[in-house]
Amino acid sequence: MGLGCGMNCLKVLLFVFNFIFWLLGIAVLAVGIWSRVDTGTWETLLEDSTILNAANMMIAAGVIVAVIGFLGCCGAIEKSQCMLVAYAVLIFLIFILEIVAGIYTYTKKETVQNNLSQHIEKAVNNSYGQAGKSNEAMTKSIDWFQTNVKCCGTKGPGDWKRTAWYKGSRDPSKEVPESCCVDKSVANCNRGTAVALGNKIYRTGCVEAGKQFAKDHLWKIGGAAIGIGVIQLFGIVFAICLCKAIGDEEKGSSA
Repeated sequence: MGLGCGMNCLKVLLFVFNFIFWLLGIAVLAVGIWSRVDTGTWETLLEDSTILNAANMMIAAGVIVAVIGFLGCCGAIEKSQCMLVAYAVLIFLIFILEIVAGIYTYTKKETVQNNLSQHIEKAVNNSYGQAGKSNEAMTKSIDWFQTNVKCCGTKGPGDWKRTAWYKGSRDPSKEVPESCCVDKSVANCNRGTAVALGNKIYRTGCVEAGKQFAKDHLWKIGGAAIGIGVIQLFGIVFAICLCKAIGDEEKGSSA
């Protein structure tokens, strides 16, 4: 009686856990897709593909985790030791994949930050507003970056006056691009000197803001991977306990 009750409790626990586990798989997938899509808007500023690689690993892990969650539910219902063992092994492999993704992003933090800073400076000074496909891509990336990260110029708004964009501008009264404006709905929000515009434009430089942005982005990926990976260890424990309980029940039935 006690053994049957204990196994039933384990079955319920494993089933509930795997439903949560399935939701976690969807969450991992969502984080990976979000990071992949979000990075795609400014990936021209990245020579290193660390963030993209980590995002791809998260997407792969999320898909597999969702499938494994379904397998765990079936194993619990059917009381299949074979399915439960396969489930535990697969969870462990995914756990390793997610930990690797987390460690990978963390160890590459400095590389990504420095790489992003160098490319921002190069894009602002030489590529922004210039003709050519690669320059147009850089221009879009800088505009997206300044708007979303809330920054302007390399070290500050005054840097734009020394760039190829300003020197070739037909309207020298605009010392910064429109993407520097805090409120872009205001017509000619960037007309005037960088000093006179004051708080109408972002005052933080994109090199400084970019380092923090890259760090935060990597922490989101790495934190999600490691945090969810640790939770998965409970699934392994539940599966092993249920597998043992099924084995004990079968021994008791045959005795």
